[in-house]
Parts: sequence; structure tokens; C-alpha cells
Amino acid sequence: MSGVDRPVTPPLDEHPGLPAPVGPMAITRRRFLELSLAGATALTVGRHIAVAAERVAAAEASFTISDTQWETFLAVCEAFVGDDPDFPKPASIAKMRPLLEDQLSHMVAADRDQFLQLLTLMQYSTLPYKFSRLSKLPVAERQEALVGWRDSSITLRRQAFTALKMTTSVVYFAADETWKPIGYEGPWLELARIPALDPPPLSYYPDDKGKAPKMADLARGHKP
Repeated sequence: MSGVDRPVTPPLDEHPGLPAPVGPMAITRRRFLELSLAGATALTVGRHIAVAAERVAAAEASFTISDTQWETFLAVCEAFVGDDPDFPKPASIAKMRPLLEDQLSHMVAADRDQFLQLLTLMQYSTLPYKFSRLSKLPVAERQEALVGWRDSSITLRRQAFTALKMTTSVVYFAADETWKPIGYEGPWLELARIPALDPPPLSYYPDDKGKAPKMADLARGHKP
């Protein structure tokens, strides 16, 4: 028999020797295979997403800054604080490093990596003309270097200066040792005395007709 005359075998789900699907829940074999493939694909993708999320969470939970990065951050922070005797030196605040690590752990991984790269860049940016790393320079010369970035005609350098200033400010003023010089007494929820209010009597609640008292009446303690 030639290839032209060869009978075409019907698909499995249309084969006359197989019983036809019965009932509203019946599906064809082809449809079953399609659904199985889609389900397996969804499970695989979901598993990869879950594993990636677990890795990110673990990396953020255990994040620590290196000694070199901490040295650079401290040098930049000291330059911003300056020699004002009313403000404590960043190096004297024991919780500064944990505060920085906590701040970085809550950043998006890409932003955190860029900030750490910026610290490395700042550390060695003074080598070409000062022949010394930033952290080894006197505070006045560090300030001079930062001012150069602030007033630069290059947008990226100005953005880098802003990122350094904002991050150091957030971390430095998160320490309670720095609150007194700026007149901040601490979180108000820990200091304020909030009077406790007795619950209103049952007569103040809506009746069976859905009528509710006015807020002004509740505040004055009067019945509606």
C-alpha cells in the first residue's frame, strides 16, 4: 500500500475503539496531558521562586559589613559630623555598626551592593592626589574631598554624595546618644502619658434600627 493510500490513524481521544468521555467532568486524553504539563511547569517555576526568596532572606538576615567597609563608612560619617563638641564622635557610639548593618539588611540587594561599591570607591578616591586612603586623612581633608563630590559637574558624583549623606545621617541619628544635641527626647510613645478611656455604655451602641450615636456625643459622655 502506498503512502497516499495508507489510512490515517485518528488521535487517541478520537479513536473509535475507545469509549467516549462521559459526564461534565470528563476530559480528553490530550487535554489531560496539557493540564499535567502546565501543572508541572507551574510547580517547577514556583519552586525556583521559593528557593530564590529563601536565599535572599537568608542573605539579608545574616548580612554583616566588612571591616574595610566599616572603616570607610566611619570616616565619611566623621567628616559629616565634624568637630562639633556637642555631638558624639561616631567611633564612640558602640551601636553604630549594628545600626548600619540593620539599615543595609533592609535595602534591596542591588541598592545595597551599589552602596558598598560606593564606599570602596570613596576609600580609594583620594589616592591619586592625596597619596592616602580617605580613612587615613584628617577630618578637614575628608570634608574637602566630600565637598568636591557635592559640587562636581558630574551628576553621578553628586548623587553619590547625596547617598552617602542620607545614609550616614539615618544611621548616626538613629543612636540615642545623638538625640540630646538636637533637642529630641525620644519616641513620644515611650514618653507621653496617654489617658485610658472607659468603654461607652451599651446604650451608646447602635440600636436594632441601626441608629448610631454621634462622635461628639460620645466625646462629651452624653447619651445620644
